Amino acid sequence: MTKPSKPSKYEWSIDKPIVYHYDESFATDGKSILAYDPANDMSAYKKETKFIRTNDDSISAMFSELRNVKVLTKQAMFKMFKRYNYLKHLAEQQRQAFQATTLAQFDFEAFQKYNHYQQECHQVKNLLLESNLKLVLHVLKNLSYRGNLTLNELYSLGVERLFIVIEGFNPFYNFAFSTYAFHALRRHFYTQIKRNKDKVLFEDSKALDTAKSYDTHQNEFDKQKIIHTVLQTVECLDERDKFIIQNRFFEQKTLKELGERLGITKERVRQIEIRSLRILRETLLARNFDTNLLGLIDE
Repeated sequence: MTKPSKPSKYEWSIDKPIVYHYDESFATDGKSILAYDPANDMSAYKKETKFIRTNDDSISAMFSELRNVKVLTKQAMFKMFKRYNYLKHLAEQQRQAFQATTLAQFDFEAFQKYNHYQQECHQVKNLLLESNLKLVLHVLKNLSYRGNLTLNELYSLGVERLFIVIEGFNPFYNFAFSTYAFHALRRHFYTQIKRNKDKVLFEDSKALDTAKSYDTHQNEFDKQKIIHTVLQTVECLDERDKFIIQNRFFEQKTLKELGERLGITKERVRQIEIRSLRILRETLLARNFDTNLLGLIDE
C-alpha cells in the first residue's frame, strides 16, 4: 500500500507563510518584474535546430511528442523565476494583511489580491514546468534501467519531482536551473528505483553535457551553504583545475569547449574534472561537511 505523501512546505495555505526567495530588486523594480512576458520577447525561447536521437525508441518518441514545446533561454528563465518569487512576495503581503484583521473587519480586498497573485503564480509555474519537460527525458536518456517501472511511470515521477525543484530553486545565486534540476531528478530516480529494489545505472560520461542544453535545484539543500562551500573549497585546486570546475558547474561549458580553450582533449578535461571532484569531496569531508549538500558531487 502506498503511503500518503507528506504536505509540501510549498503548498499554499492562508494559515502559514508563503515560502519564496527574496531579492532587493522587489522593492524598486516591481513593475518591470511583473511586466515581463516571454510571449512579447522575440529572444525568450531557444531555437530548436536538431532532433534528439537516442538508442531507445520509446524515449525518442517522447522527445518527438515534445518537439513543439518551447524552451526558455537562460535569461528568460531567470526573469520568469524572478517574477514567480515576486508574485509570492506580493501574495504573502496580502496574506499578512487579511490575517491581521478580525472576522468582523476582514480585509476582502487583500484576500482577493492574494487569490489573484496565487493564480498568476500557478500560470508562471506551469510555464516553467513546460519549458523543462525535455530535461526529464534527458535524465532518462542517460539511465540504463532494468525493473518493473515503465518509462511512462518514470517520466511521471520526474515531472512530479520537477514541481518541487522549481519551488526550491533560488534564481538570485546566478546558478543555472538545469544543473540543479538535472542532478535532483537523477537522484530522485535513483531513490525511487532503489525503493522498488530494481537495478539502475547512470551513464555519467554524458550527464553534465546533456544538462547544458537547458536552464533548469533542489529544495532539500541549503542553497546559500552550497554556494559558500563550493567557492571556498574550490581554492584547494590549482588554477587550471579550478577553471574547469567553475566553467563546468557555473557556466555549463561542455568538455569539448573547455578542451579547445585549454588546448587539451575533452577526455583529458573529463579526467581532470573527476580528479578535482575527488579533491573537493576529500576537502569537504575534512571540514566535516556533508558532501550531499553540494548535489554536484556524486557518490
